[in-house]
Amino acid sequence: MRLSSLPAIALLAAACSSSSLLPAVPAPQWDVVPAGVVDALCSRLRADAVASGTIAIVSTTQPLATNESLGALGHATQKRADAMRAAEALRTGGKAIPLTIHQGSCDWQPLAAPSHQADQLVVELSAPIPNPFANQESGMFARVSLAGDSATWYWIPLGSRGGVWAVGNIMPLVM
Repeated sequence: MRLSSLPAIALLAAACSSSSLLPAVPAPQWDVVPAGVVDALCSRLRADAVASGTIAIVSTTQPLATNESLGALGHATQKRADAMRAAEALRTGGKAIPLTIHQGSCDWQPLAAPSHQADQLVVELSAPIPNPFANQESGMFARVSLAGDSATWYWIPLGSRGGVWAVGNIMPLVM
């Protein structure tokens, strides 16, 4: 190997690992969760054959960002957490933000608080949090349960490009 090629190799190695050098994306600072987030979750629930009939949805975000839910996200991504982003996620994940709910492909029934009525499918969303396992992503947890039991959890990834937030591929989590 020629000595003059060493800087080129170092530059190539830095470029390949540049995703870790990118600055961390903060979570969106919304006053209201946009309808697109709820609509994207509706699409996922329909694809999973969960959404049929009326679905109750809590109309404000809930404190779903916990050590357990972050652990499930870490297990799904198989990456190590950034401790500062994890602490921020736990700190900001409990914020109550109203959801924008439009009737569309899902027949939503907005609720003021989680319900535990028998045979009622209930959807809860967390406030947006930074993803402690990916610097270039934020997201939200979704908890779908039957009367508060038998919950299925999802991660709704959020990415920003040019100041516009978009929903990525929603993935189920094992809790």
